[in-house]
Amino acid sequence: MATSNPQHTARATLNLSYLIVLLLMTFPGPASSQITFERNYGTTEDDIGRCVRQTSDGGYIISGYTKSSGASNYDAFVIRTDEWGDTLWTKTLGGPGYDVTYALTITSDNGYLVCGSYLEAGQPQSDIWLIRLNEDGDTLWTKHNYSTFSAAAYSVQLLSSGGFIVTGTREDAAGNGHMFILETDASGNQLWTEDYPFWANSGGNAVVVTNDDGFLICGYIDTYNPTWNRNLGMVKINNQGDTVWTRQFGGQAMEMGWTACESASGGYLAAGYTTGYGNPSGDAYLVKTSDLGQLEWQQHFGKSGLDVIYDICNTDDLNYIATGISGEQGSEFQEAWLLKIDPSGDTIWTHSYGGLRKSYGYSVRQTSDAGYVFCGSTNASGNNIYDVMLVKTNPDGLITSIDSRSSKKAGLRIFPNPSDGNVTIEIPAQSDRLIISNSSGKIIHDKPVMVHDKQTIDLQNLSPGVYFVTLMQSEVPLVETLVIR
Repeated sequence: MATSNPQHTARATLNLSYLIVLLLMTFPGPASSQITFERNYGTTEDDIGRCVRQTSDGGYIISGYTKSSGASNYDAFVIRTDEWGDTLWTKTLGGPGYDVTYALTITSDNGYLVCGSYLEAGQPQSDIWLIRLNEDGDTLWTKHNYSTFSAAAYSVQLLSSGGFIVTGTREDAAGNGHMFILETDASGNQLWTEDYPFWANSGGNAVVVTNDDGFLICGYIDTYNPTWNRNLGMVKINNQGDTVWTRQFGGQAMEMGWTACESASGGYLAAGYTTGYGNPSGDAYLVKTSDLGQLEWQQHFGKSGLDVIYDICNTDDLNYIATGISGEQGSEFQEAWLLKIDPSGDTIWTHSYGGLRKSYGYSVRQTSDAGYVFCGSTNASGNNIYDVMLVKTNPDGLITSIDSRSSKKAGLRIFPNPSDGNVTIEIPAQSDRLIISNSSGKIIHDKPVMVHDKQTIDLQNLSPGVYFVTLMQSEVPLVETLVIR
């Protein structure tokens, strides 16, 4: 029977402890070990990113539209990346007409539902467009026969039933646009739909699934009093589409609601822009209401040029994260904007991205590591051709230079990370031992690798903190940090 060599064991333990000390010096905490980046994706024509979500493996899915097919009109564009923003696959969808997507949601089977508008060649009007993709981006089905007159879908949410709720703008026979709501089953078949006509035009830009099993539509409502104005509009409905209340915010100016979310403190938060506070270009605009739509506060802020919030959502620390655009009056440049906002509507911090060019932030979400990701578009080349822009930041909205991709590219990947204790580790074929240690160097898991594939490990008994996962190999060990929350 073979016996262990005490000197070899002591040397291995010493080397591992030395490695952990070096790691602690390099990665002092969870924030410093986060992945951050700014990436652009483009062709020789315009490519616009309108919506981003984080996938279950820590990567990202982006939807938008592109002219990359060479046609004069746009096609839908879907990009799947890994956690570093490296492209895994792209899909171009549509026909010879004007086909674009504005929003997406991730389905329960890790696939995607993308929504937008579809215009068949030779037809005078567009229609609501729903596209169901599997995890690899293959099309499962498309639907676009929901309306008699021209329509477009701008926002979609997944329902607990597996179906979808969609909002946007739909015209009537007279050519007036109205907010609409559409519920479908999991196969995209219409269950019911409602339009919400006002005296003049209106439109829905965002739909929220509310805690009372109803929905909130945020957008705009045109009025005439005594001149034409556009107000930020909010319509609360029940789960059958019946109106609970309608509210308009603004005055003798232009207000637009681009996005909304349910507030952690109760009520709703809507955002967009306003020209009602002395800036003719427009300031970013926030409106906080009660559950009944009663105004609790409103805020406006920005630079001297056009400032818009296109998307906003809750954060784990009970604040808000938003993205949009910001610029100075008279400047030909504008930057993508990332804002952290407190529950009173005051900014905690703001950061701009894109530099001396035109950039837009259209969609933002908090990521599983407490950082943020947003997508949009940028003409980085300065030639008026736009590329999709994807930015991943740390919790302070900053891009750092830490890069531990050497381990990931060699095959060591951990997800989800941060984790509640149930983690999956991808193990490359040349590995022979898996070791997990805490920040003090104490080894808490040390076992031979029996299967060179994915292993799921239950670490729920561990205290929250930073841990180090090491795969011992014949050459250089692969090491990655793991955050337990």
